This record gives sequence, structure tokens and C-alpha cells, in this order.
Amino acid sequence: IKYIKNFGVKATMISEFFKENELKGKTINDTQSELLVNGLVGSRMLSEYTNIFRQSKDDVVWIANN
Repeated sequence: IKYIKNFGVKATMISEFFKENELKGKTINDTQSELLVNGLVGSRMLSEYTNIFRQSKDDVVWIANN
């Protein structure tokens, strides 16, 4: 809940997506491409969401626990 308060719901969902793909062995570039192709993120916000994930990816531990 603290993560959502700090970054917002959409950023949290995108961070979860990055983390799930990271655990599957995908690169950040792979995930960025997937987000754009699937229309989940626009090109203007992609770098911001990527930076949020890079800065806080160690905090997205609940994905690894599932």
C-alpha cells in the first residue's frame, strides 16, 4: 500500500509487470517493447515508468513471493 501511495496505481501495475518479466528473464527493453505494443503505456510515459521501476525494483518484492 505504501508503494501505491508513493507512485500511484498505474505505476504500481507497470512496476509489477516489469518485475514479473524480470523474473522470467526478460530485459527492460523487452518489457518496454511489450508495454508499447500492447498499448499499456504511451511513449511519453514509458521512460517515467521505467525510471520508477529501476529506482524501486527492490521494493516490488510481493511479486517474487507469489
